[in-house]
Amino acid sequence: MYFARSFFAYMALWFLLVACRSSNKNNSISFSILQINDVYEISPISNGKYGGLARIATLKKQLLAENPNTIAVLSGDFLSPSMLGNVEINGKKLRGKQMIAALNAAGIDLVTFGNHEFDLNQEDLLERIQESDFQWMSTNTFRQYGDSARSDIRPFQDKNGVDFPTHYLWKVSSLDQKKAFKLAFLGVTLPFTKKPHVHYDDYFEATSKELKKLEGKTDVVLALTHLNAQDDRAYARAFPIIPLLMGGHDHSAMELIEGNTRIVKADANAKTAYVHRCVYHLGSKKLDVISQKVVIGTRLAEDPAAMRKINYWKQLADSALRSQGFVPDEFLCQIKTPLEAQEVLVRSSQTNSAQLIMRAMEANMPPSDLIILGGGAIRLDDVLHESITQYDVLRLLPFGGAFLRVHLKGSLLEQILNDGEKNSGTGGYLQRRYAEYTGDSWKIRGKALNPTKTYTLVINDYLMTGQEKRLGYLTPQNKDVVRIDPIQPSHKDIRKTLIAYLRKIKIVD
Repeated sequence: MYFARSFFAYMALWFLLVACRSSNKNNSISFSILQINDVYEISPISNGKYGGLARIATLKKQLLAENPNTIAVLSGDFLSPSMLGNVEINGKKLRGKQMIAALNAAGIDLVTFGNHEFDLNQEDLLERIQESDFQWMSTNTFRQYGDSARSDIRPFQDKNGVDFPTHYLWKVSSLDQKKAFKLAFLGVTLPFTKKPHVHYDDYFEATSKELKKLEGKTDVVLALTHLNAQDDRAYARAFPIIPLLMGGHDHSAMELIEGNTRIVKADANAKTAYVHRCVYHLGSKKLDVISQKVVIGTRLAEDPAAMRKINYWKQLADSALRSQGFVPDEFLCQIKTPLEAQEVLVRSSQTNSAQLIMRAMEANMPPSDLIILGGGAIRLDDVLHESITQYDVLRLLPFGGAFLRVHLKGSLLEQILNDGEKNSGTGGYLQRRYAEYTGDSWKIRGKALNPTKTYTLVINDYLMTGQEKRLGYLTPQNKDVVRIDPIQPSHKDIRKTLIAYLRKIKIVD
């Protein structure tokens, strides 16, 4: 098989490592962990080249054939956001329902929360949990039932009414079933998405308490972490007893070493996965780990059973989208230069994908001084090549939403632009058109920003709600907002605006 061939060198290294540690194979136990993180699409991306949960299902089965002691884990972020998750079926958005079905089919065993799981309201989140065949687990994230009183904070519960564990204990056996050791997984989530029904314990304090509870009850502790890389490093320094952190949130594959701890993250949308082949030596009580990044591409077959599940949801969504006036497979235009829409870029630098969207916004508005778009509105986390279809637009802007023409004081505009720069790395980073930072001041269309002047700004409607990071003051009630023009029909759905614009231009340079 392709997978076995591609891993020959790593398998050779693995067996050599085992032999060096112990001449007696019966004195060690081996197991494998398949890791993915930040998965929002059930199907392949990049015109079918990468990703797809049916390919993950195939990889899981190959690993099980190689070693029955195999577990598949997901380090958070899978219920939101996605294009399919925002499709309405019988008047209700899917809100990750399709993801749960696909992850069940893919053979995922264990997950922890990512911050985007809490994009969902309480009702939808609890429904998704009930539909899960896999185990949820969290060390620092709990359900908030009432006010902030500690007595109202309890674990979320699975479909059988059983509390989510604060760690997951896996008994790993030798092939002859005569020897075993206990492996514990912790799961921590950054307190990024605040909702009334969610409570976050400090993940350092929660981990300290959990490690004390696990003393004498387990041989090895590993962690699923949904933190940014910098916080993963701090976590590893604080808890050197944990040899492997399987992380998420950053969306880009990385393998970092902090002290004796390895921090590993795969690419988002299952473009890659990590396979951790582990050997625990019963005598020395040492754990050896060989980690290998696997490209989830066309050379991995799609598991037929998983594909049937995935195709069901794709067809259901396709029908619903057509009823809403979309034609998902319609070709819109050609692309000369690949459109960069990776989350790591749209949340930290100006990108050509955002410029294209803002050009479409501009074409549908009277003349204005500048256009801004929240980086968090762009959720494709991919690069578009060669052509754009309606489906690509729907993936690019899954939340849709309107855009507005706002008249505001220059002093307020300057504050918005400054705070947008401070939001680098988050969804509150501002993509902008006709606004340039010169190092110590802003220029609007080549002229220095005048704090006393009134400017016209085209902006996506979410940014005017005051809900974005550092932009809580940006609401219609702000005294420096002079006027907001009425929303025209062509401004109500930014996706339809972009679709019409792409049809018209036919080629994106």
